[in-house]
Amino acid sequence: MLERRCRCSSTANFPSRDEEQLEVHIDECDACRDALAREKLLFKSLDAAEIVPSAELLADCRAQLRQRLEHVAPERARFWDKIRQGFTINFHFAPVSCSPLARSRCS
Repeated sequence: MLERRCRCSSTANFPSRDEEQLEVHIDECDACRDALAREKLLFKSLDAAEIVPSAELLADCRAQLRQRLEHVAPERARFWDKIRQGFTINFHFAPVSCSPLARSRCS
């Protein structure tokens, strides 16, 4: 139970009462203090580790990405295209037979 709470202490927020109890216990218990120190060292080591992928792995990932992108439908309109379209004046001419002037002449 305490070991699980120690693991969580580095990644989650405890209610203040639980956090205080944990700190008191760690101050008093050598085994838990050592376990917490090992865990902190492990996380510090993981944070410091730099993983450099091989050239082959990079090439393979890039090839897979290119292949997947070929099957993605392009966006229909981009943001600026939509904005520009909003400022475009579109003329819709009515056929001559439907215009008000044409009706008055035909009457």
